[in-house]
Amino acid sequence: MNLIRYEATRYQPEAADGIFTRSLWRNELGNEILSVLLSRNSRLPEHGHPGWEHIFVVYGSLTVGDQVLGGGDYLFTDVGEIHDVKANEDSEILIILQKGMSIPITDPSNWHAL
Repeated sequence: MNLIRYEATRYQPEAADGIFTRSLWRNELGNEILSVLLSRNSRLPEHGHPGWEHIFVVYGSLTVGDQVLGGGDYLFTDVGEIHDVKANEDSEILIILQKGMSIPITDPSNWHAL
């Protein structure tokens, strides 16, 4: 078992204003589980992933691509599916990533991990 207490880690600001991440787990392959706080109207630019992504909305509302998600909603994106993210209100999401993330997307053959 691997327990991570809330008090043991801190949210870190990301390059996009109003977005903060807290890494809960990561392995040497770049797979990662993140808790992400998004302030209302914050945005992640269009991007894709070299692996799949699971998104679970803990609370709030956000738009991922053309899908509006609310508390309790779940979204799966597959390898290379391009999308942006906009927080419609203060939100928290849990993200499970395979092989990290690429921002911004310009050429899918040119992936780089954050």
